Amino acid sequence: MSRPDPREIRRRPMARGAAAFAIREASARTGAPRPLFVGETLDLHMLHTLLETAEAMVEGASYLEGTEQMFSGTALLDLDLNNVPTQPRAPAVARRLARALLTDTRVGPIVEARAAAAMSRLLGARTPGAWRSSFRARADGLCVRLDVEMEAVLHAQPDTELGIG
Repeated sequence: MSRPDPREIRRRPMARGAAAFAIREASARTGAPRPLFVGETLDLHMLHTLLETAEAMVEGASYLEGTEQMFSGTALLDLDLNNVPTQPRAPAVARRLARALLTDTRVGPIVEARAAAAMSRLLGARTPGAWRSSFRARADGLCVRLDVEMEAVLHAQPDTELGIG
């Protein structure tokens, strides 16, 4: 069997996707350090980077409220300044970040989205699309710990309709 003529091989668009992803992934890990704050304002790109690298632990339970199946849970997110290329790294920066997370009005939806993503690992297909949430933030050394309380109505079909029961 002979090799095909390289001039006759058509390149597929997806052939470049893995290379672009690998380049983006490498630059995110080795990027130049950025400050968490520009002046007095929290850099949302750095917040997203911190949330992507955050360790997450979730717990919760479902219960009936009237005729609705509800879910209540907690997502614990640890934002470690050592996991991102930020400058400077100091406990004072972690304390400032914790304060900013509680006072910056842009932050709530971003934190809720990350907590909902973590919660979806627990709930799977039963994950609701809309949550009611609140969170607390506290600094602990170079780490900021977020406790996100979440509640939602579950919209999943009963197990018997899914062919399980």
